Amino acid sequence: MSEMIKDYIQHRLVELGYPDDLTIEFSLGYCQGDGVAFYGKIGDDAAERLMKRLLNPEREGLNSVDRVKNLMAFKHIEGMFRVIREYSSVELEISRNDFGNHYSHFNTMTLSDESESIDQLSEEDSGVTDDELKAWGDVWLRFYEALKQDIVDTSKSLESEGYKLIEAMSGEEEVSWEFSTENYIVRLSEMPSRDFDMDGWDEEIIHDTWKSMIDGEERVVGLKAEVLDRETETALGEDSLYGIVYATGDRTYGGYRSELVSNAIDSARGFINRLKAKVA
Repeated sequence: MSEMIKDYIQHRLVELGYPDDLTIEFSLGYCQGDGVAFYGKIGDDAAERLMKRLLNPEREGLNSVDRVKNLMAFKHIEGMFRVIREYSSVELEISRNDFGNHYSHFNTMTLSDESESIDQLSEEDSGVTDDELKAWGDVWLRFYEALKQDIVDTSKSLESEGYKLIEAMSGEEEVSWEFSTENYIVRLSEMPSRDFDMDGWDEEIIHDTWKSMIDGEERVVGLKAEVLDRETETALGEDSLYGIVYATGDRTYGGYRSELVSNAIDSARGFINRLKAKVA
């Protein structure tokens, strides 16, 4: 399960524009200090992707003033990065602070900027006017402050989504359905799905499944069907299957309940017949 959550966190970070080689750490045990953290360097390409997202004038939640400021900043981004790649470099880094020695959450990360300053560029070297360089400096400061806040917001969002993934998976053994006859009990139990992984799945299906789990539309479960002796509750036959993805609220578990119960009954019938043959 932890590997699946880590894969999801990396996918979301890349989707948001962060590099694909960040070190990801998380602890999601419903304890104080738990959360998600990510560390590493942010170079030219990732910085441009992040800037285009964070300074997008159409970004949701902006007030009218910030929308205008982003509109003015956004038009500089591509030209600014063309010059940065030729004459300078971006060296942003998300590093671990003292809290990060013990915890992994939104407050364990510190953003630092060792980039060669834009305002050190000269018109003679780069062909960019002083007025443009000043505007670029303002854009960079606006981006830097936005990125600091985005790191915090992204960490909190990933923590929440990580918990939703955990909650969408069965964690403890629990009887979900049973019926009894005069001599037998037929029981279906949900089993922990902690080893669930998506190795070999199509990428689009993986992403759709993550989304449906986070949205509460699907769950992942292990199922065990048993036929028990009613008097002693000794298992006479059983069948089980793990990693079942099914629509939340579907008590048939996508049809697997019927299949597993039928297999368990066949197994119990074979066991009873063998006992009878020995006695005879």
